[in-house]
Amino acid sequence: MSFSPRSRRLLLSLCLTALALPTTLQAAEPLRWKFTAGDVQHYKMTQDMQMTIESGGQKMTTDMNQDLHMTWEINEVLDNGSAKMVQKINRMKMTMKMPGQTLEFDSANPDKAQGPLAAQVGPMFKALTSNAFAVTMSPRGEITDVEIPKELIEALKASPGAAAMGDLASEDGFKHLVQQGSLTLPEELTEGKQWTTKVDVKNPIVGTQTIETTYVYKGSRDVEGETMEIFAPSMVVDFAAGAGPVQMEVAGQESEGEILFNRGAGRLESSNINQGMDLKASAAGQESALKIDQKIKLQWISPEEAEKEAKQ
Repeated sequence: MSFSPRSRRLLLSLCLTALALPTTLQAAEPLRWKFTAGDVQHYKMTQDMQMTIESGGQKMTTDMNQDLHMTWEINEVLDNGSAKMVQKINRMKMTMKMPGQTLEFDSANPDKAQGPLAAQVGPMFKALTSNAFAVTMSPRGEITDVEIPKELIEALKASPGAAAMGDLASEDGFKHLVQQGSLTLPEELTEGKQWTTKVDVKNPIVGTQTIETTYVYKGSRDVEGETMEIFAPSMVVDFAAGAGPVQMEVAGQESEGEILFNRGAGRLESSNINQGMDLKASAAGQESALKIDQKIKLQWISPEEAEKEAKQ
């Protein structure tokens, strides 16, 4: 069978068109953080948590809300695209409600703190908001270097709540926390691509807590004219057996969430994680059941919005 010249041209055109079409197996363009010297990025984190404890036939519920405002100031961009930046927590607010007691603390108005627990978190919040720390971040989001001021670590160690913080009140522990707190992007993006990160936090009360976070790439979506790459995170928490005076066992847990990364701007746009956990705690022969539900949201905000938030 022979084809006419017109048919051959049409067939060739269709073949070339097919080759140009993207497929689900085709890797997307590399996704990277983008940095500009002198730029300042503003982020706001909100945590809402409800914890219910049942012990000895009694039940107590505690509601906690915490807001944290942070800036990333880019001082220098290296030849390899990495950024030397200064990260600073500018403001921390906490409200905790439990039967017969309410705690309120705002680092912007420390004199208006309410509740006896404010005396415990106040020094820690002051230390965190009074000191910045230097960070070097690669275009993939890897934290390659962290410099923590000695004043910050000394203040954390001296705070009333230092014992409960465990590793987080030490220089190595704080550095490790900062290093694990960034979204590290994969080398290549294909739909369904997944990877897992692991964080170990040593606590003198409950022992070592292990948090494994799995990320799954879900493709892209247009949000108000900008391309957002979508990742679905899920967390699994575990506790080392026999590592502390309080033995913790995870009876059940679930989590879901969504991370949006702004491809054009090269920044994290938002992160939302919902987590539910059922725990069993035992200490000195007494057992308790804990139920924890929390929502954690991290959001990039504009300089104008950040200024407005600072005045509220």
